[in-house]
Amino acid sequence: MVPSPYFDLAMGPDGLLWVANPGRHQIEAYTAKGDRESAWGKFGNTLSDFTACCNPVNFAVMADGGFVTCEKGVVRIKVYDAGGSFTGVVAGPEQLTGGAWSISKTPEQRQHVRFDVAADNAGHVYVLDRDRSVVRIFMHKEA
Repeated sequence: MVPSPYFDLAMGPDGLLWVANPGRHQIEAYTAKGDRESAWGKFGNTLSDFTACCNPVNFAVMADGGFVTCEKGVVRIKVYDAGGSFTGVVAGPEQLTGGAWSISKTPEQRQHVRFDVAADNAGHVYVLDRDRSVVRIFMHKEA
C-alpha cells in the first residue's frame, strides 16, 4: 500500500529485498521470487512506532542487518535491530528541522519534510537534507 509519493527499498545482507509499506507502517522482506518472508513495524504514538500518515518514508539496511528509518510528520531518524525491535533515536525534530530554518517554514511545509538515509559498515548514519543541500553524518554515542 503506497498512498503517498514515499516508497523505498533496499537489499539486505540476508539476500532479501526489503520494501517500505508506508500504508501499513511496515518494512517487509521479499525473496527473489517475490514471496513475502516477514514484516515488522506498526502505527502508533510510542517512540518505537511509526506515527502520522505514510511512514516510514525512507530507510536503509545496516551492515549488521539492522535498519535506519526516517519519518515525516514527527520528523525523526530511528534505529531498529535486524528483527525490527527499536534500539534508539539518531536524531529528532529539533536536530533535523529546528532553529531558524524551521521558523521560516509554514506548518504545512514542515509536515512534508523528509530525509533520505544511508549507513556504512562502521555504523555511521548519513542523512541527506535536500532543503538545506547538506549531508549530515551521525555516529553512535555511548549513553
